[in-house]
Amino acid sequence: MAPCLVPVDGFAPVGGLSRSLGEVHAEDLAPAESRDVAPAAAGAEAEGPERERTPSERYEPSAPAPEQSSARLLELVALADEEPELATSSRT
Repeated sequence: MAPCLVPVDGFAPVGGLSRSLGEVHAEDLAPAESRDVAPAAAGAEAEGPERERTPSERYEPSAPAPEQSSARLLELVALADEEPELATSSRT
C-alpha cells in the first residue's frame, strides 16, 4: 500500500515543516499463553469447583475490609466534629 496524504480543511499542524520518519515495520509479538484456552483471572485456580472464600481472602491486604473502613470513617468524622480547626487550618 502506498502512503498518501489526505488534506483536512482547517487543520494546520504546528511544529514546523514535516519530516520523513522512514519506513515503519510492525513488531512481532508472541502471546503470553496458548490461544487454545481462554485467559484465566489472576489468582484463579486452574481446576476444581469454586470454593467459598474466607473474609480475609476476599480483600487484598492493602485494602481494609468494609467493616474496618466504615469504623475508620466514623472515627475521622468524630475527630472532625471535635476539632473543627483541623479542617480549616490545612487549607491556609
